[in-house]
Amino acid sequence: MEECCSARVAEVHPSKPRLRCDAVVGSDARGPVTASKRHPDQRDALAREGMTRATIWRSDPAARRMFDIRSRTPMVVLDVLRVAQRLDPSLAFRYSCRAGRCGTCTILLDGAAVLACQTPVTSGSRIRLDPLGGLPVVKDLVVDMQPFVTRWSEVVGIDEAGETEPPQAGTFDRELFDAARECISCGACYAACPVAGETKAFLGPAALTRAAGKPGRGRAPARATATAVPGWEGIAGCHSVGACSIACPRELDPARVIRGLRKIGQRA
Repeated sequence: MEECCSARVAEVHPSKPRLRCDAVVGSDARGPVTASKRHPDQRDALAREGMTRATIWRSDPAARRMFDIRSRTPMVVLDVLRVAQRLDPSLAFRYSCRAGRCGTCTILLDGAAVLACQTPVTSGSRIRLDPLGGLPVVKDLVVDMQPFVTRWSEVVGIDEAGETEPPQAGTFDRELFDAARECISCGACYAACPVAGETKAFLGPAALTRAAGKPGRGRAPARATATAVPGWEGIAGCHSVGACSIACPRELDPARVIRGLRKIGQRA
């Protein structure tokens, strides 16, 4: 069962600003963000002491934000969060499987979407941890996934009883199908998409990627998505920004899947 590391749940705060496409990869006005570039002297001092410094976004402005944590090898972002929570039990974050398959621990590390349970942290690092953008913040690193889940459920709810067999290997249709099945529904692509948060009717990249794995009664996925989800905007709503592919921690390239769905729709 999914674990939410806080006994208390605060009121929903306004969404943090949605990341720009260039911000998703961890850049700022000075260029790519790295711990050694921003604080070389302090990084060396932390490394000598065997420490990692984490700055964590908190929904309570008065809450502790900076944590110096004894490094160990190997160590991942989730380890940092668990130690930080021992130092401040009020810190809230979400995780479940710890194996990189459920997607619940997805957060922003220096502006890039990562799976906290799989992303290594090196000794002497200075890292910044934030909640996913474009979704309401419940508390600290915990966001309300309901906008994403609603769209995902609309596609998953398409009549599965009538699904056809997977496309034959070697075809682009099969590549789309495989990408859809590998999606772990972490919501990183939805949070990064500048269209999904602004256009309430747009299904979003994750739901459209999932649709690629649901041919349904021999129909092309693009046509099925356009006709089987009344009241929602499918592939036509995508503006081809590409932020979804940059953000995906599984490197699935949802933007390419959506382009493929468009091609299939044109052939249908």
